[in-house]
Amino acid sequence: MKRYANPLLLCCISIIVIHCSAPQDPEQVRLQFEAPQHVSSEVKLGITNSFDFSDSVLGLVQLDTQGVGEITLHLTEPMLAYMNVQDQGTVLYLTPGDDLNILVDTTAENKVSFAGSGALANNYLLRTGAIRDKMAWSSEQPIWQLEPNAFITRLDSMRDAFEDFHTRYSDSVKLPENLDMLLKHKNRLELITLKENYILVHYAELTENPVLWEKLNTERTKDTNYEVPMDTAFLREALLKYDYSFALDMYLDIQVVWPLYQQMDSPAEEAKDQLPLLSDQEIRDKEYPAAIKEFLIAKNTHEWMMGQGITPVTDSLFAEFKKEYPQSEYLDPINKQYEHWLSLSSGKPAPDITGITPEGKNIALSELKGKVVYVDVWATWCRPCIEEFPNSKSLHKQYEKNDQVTFLYVSIDRNQEAWEKMVGAGKVPEGTHMLEQAKEEDGLWQAYMLSGIPRYLLIDQEGKIANANAPRPSSGKIKEEIDKLMQTKVTAAL
Repeated sequence: MKRYANPLLLCCISIIVIHCSAPQDPEQVRLQFEAPQHVSSEVKLGITNSFDFSDSVLGLVQLDTQGVGEITLHLTEPMLAYMNVQDQGTVLYLTPGDDLNILVDTTAENKVSFAGSGALANNYLLRTGAIRDKMAWSSEQPIWQLEPNAFITRLDSMRDAFEDFHTRYSDSVKLPENLDMLLKHKNRLELITLKENYILVHYAELTENPVLWEKLNTERTKDTNYEVPMDTAFLREALLKYDYSFALDMYLDIQVVWPLYQQMDSPAEEAKDQLPLLSDQEIRDKEYPAAIKEFLIAKNTHEWMMGQGITPVTDSLFAEFKKEYPQSEYLDPINKQYEHWLSLSSGKPAPDITGITPEGKNIALSELKGKVVYVDVWATWCRPCIEEFPNSKSLHKQYEKNDQVTFLYVSIDRNQEAWEKMVGAGKVPEGTHMLEQAKEEDGLWQAYMLSGIPRYLLIDQEGKIANANAPRPSSGKIKEEIDKLMQTKVTAAL
């Protein structure tokens, strides 16, 4: 899961790499790193946008031959960031004036520890993060696999563990009153996001069984509250903003979008095209605090554009949002996505996709230039992807004697053996097969604005985009688009 922080602070942060001077003013933050097992490694300091969850690098420092390095930055407001040293990473809560010593020791029980100004909050976050991870990923049974009663029991136990740790920590150190309150709120948000994740994983099962749904939503112990609070202060606090935005993101799916989809008489493509408008109206009709309503409207617009690209519906949603909220902090990430989708418009050069074949040979989308290419992005673990394969086979049959059309299956699996086994067993339709091996941030996930799979692309004979969000095989629409490209070439040749 990606973490953390507030991109709006980028405008007031400057990065300076230094080696011996202490902070000179109350807005200067110094981070001193000591990582004896990572001599000459690079330390990355970054933030994660709490709206679109994109990462930005704040600073890089090369550790010396002793595994020591330092970063200094100018900070006018608190921020939540992250630090990575090779395979060791952690969240950082930074406030103006902090002088923080960070020890990364892979031989110690607690691999990361903090000392100096700012250590109170960061050591707290390390410990609560360890509690969460241990209880969520129990070796007995991960929390996601539990039945509802057992899930809530585990969640209650985690809440009790958080409260017990908070009491002991507060007894041993003097937490400032405001920080004490923020840390309690953050623990609560951790529990809320775990519950929402559980609902998303088991949504179909829960909604089809009212008894299970009631069990999950019944208050089980004293003053426990695992519901998303409608508190605008959470959107302003750097320590809470990421978790709260993540909670609102899942709330949008659970309480607005997915129920609307289930209410449809027919899940036909035409009906689904109206979901962005329906969910937008649903948000506007509900009584939310103004700042939260703005966030949800923006998020709804962003999510539908991310999934569908620029369509008449998503374009109109964005235009309305810009008109209604001309100064919104969410305009920039939505506009960046809009601009990216423009680069994927019909007629634009198709970004290349590279990988290996089941035989281990290098292959690229660009090598198929001269043919119409229907690209199927899938993975062995993706059930909706596999459910489309029978329709893909039917589509293939209609072009089996046409050497001007080819079908490219691009797997994003990280388990090469599972991919090779499935392709080798004939469980994937015939065609050209590729396992993409680029990192997510460098590959087709970013290049083609993937928000999930399956995803389909249609590339014309000149290697240009015909449709960057092409219809799936079961839609009954893709043959018409392929035939249109074929006819265009014939017409051009006459």
